[in-house]
Amino acid sequence: MLNEEKAILSSISMEGVNQQIEIYTGEYTLDIDGNKVVLEGNILMKWLPDARIEYKGKVVEGYKEIERDLLTVGSGKSKVFLETSNGFYGQAMINKVNFKHQFNISGVVLRHIEKINDVKMDSLKFNVVNFLDSGGQRIIHEKKNYSGRMVFNYKDYKIIVDKLHNFKQIYEDLNESGGYAVTHAGSIENIKGEQFSFEDVEGLLETLGWLLSFASGRQVGICSYHGYCKKDKVLERFQSPIIAKWKNHTNWFSRLNSQGSLESIYPSLVEKLNNELWGDVLKRTFTWYFDSMVSTYIENKIVSVQIALEMLAWTYIVEENEIIDKKIFDSKLRASDKLRLLLYEFSIPREIPDIECFKTFNSYKDGAHLFTDFRNEIVHPKKVKDKGEMTSTSKYYILQLGRKYLELSILRILGYEGMYQNLVSNKKWLGESLEKVPWCPAEIIK
Repeated sequence: MLNEEKAILSSISMEGVNQQIEIYTGEYTLDIDGNKVVLEGNILMKWLPDARIEYKGKVVEGYKEIERDLLTVGSGKSKVFLETSNGFYGQAMINKVNFKHQFNISGVVLRHIEKINDVKMDSLKFNVVNFLDSGGQRIIHEKKNYSGRMVFNYKDYKIIVDKLHNFKQIYEDLNESGGYAVTHAGSIENIKGEQFSFEDVEGLLETLGWLLSFASGRQVGICSYHGYCKKDKVLERFQSPIIAKWKNHTNWFSRLNSQGSLESIYPSLVEKLNNELWGDVLKRTFTWYFDSMVSTYIENKIVSVQIALEMLAWTYIVEENEIIDKKIFDSKLRASDKLRLLLYEFSIPREIPDIECFKTFNSYKDGAHLFTDFRNEIVHPKKVKDKGEMTSTSKYYILQLGRKYLELSILRILGYEGMYQNLVSNKKWLGESLEKVPWCPAEIIK
């Protein structure tokens, strides 16, 4: 109890799943190519059908100066900016103009809306949407103590992410209704006590979003930032990043053994995303990985995994380490050879897993051959199939095999030395499927 710290509280009010958040109510100005219109209304963060920041208001000033055709153009090509009386500012788009009832205009804010003083911060708080119900260090809220803190460090910065104290109700509602909710609150500070700007830490927080998303198997995002200097609020920013609707995906990340897993690879991910070669590659790889989780058809999911694996193979084997000439890689190697070489370089086992539905596939050399052959069958179907019956169960486990290769490849690139959840095994329970990463000896597992 003595070492437990107070949980960080959310900076915004969201009483239930999918509840809209009021950002501003009152008068605000739309600047349409230099022509200004004053509206009276509100600006809200809404969640369904997708996360977005909406505005809607009645025109109270300037409508005589704005012709109808300009407002129509304003919904497309014109530059539209929104500014509130208390300092919020952001680029917007006009979606609808109603000339009949009180001359209403509505639309969405593009990217973000913020108010910021020209002052540096000593702390920045933020709110995370739809991250997992994972464990972590123990924290306290009033008389309640629970496991829910993650601490990420990079150079002079320390990031804390805390699960909200009412997490049981939040996850119960998410599992029942789906959609969106703020699940975690966080803060970032300079460990030397030095002040910083939002630009100084923006990349670190973007990396955090990618890492939490990789653990969740879908896009997780930060919806708001609140910066402080000596307890005075000097920055407030609301944004609508790409956030996937709530769903519990089963993947490499085990919530049963999660403490320290993400924290250990955060610094490496920061470095990789700032790397000229790997930055864009990893972001695209994560995107294909998320697609493999949410696509409707299993065949599409398998193709997404194959694209991501081949991109990693090209980057690591050809571009970074020059193990094989690019012409040979492109023209001489089959897809199975490329994947096999990547797995060899990363010390990832290539044997076909010993599970029941794979026992009929004894004509395949290894898992790389099995996975890429089925992918080729999707893209170039044949009349005669002579390598075993492809049941729905077989397809599911072939997808899981490809995902396992992709997840382990990403973890290997990031230097991970912990446990992962092997979903292509003969174990019956998730807790039994936890294994050490294959490139790391058991005695140094972290």
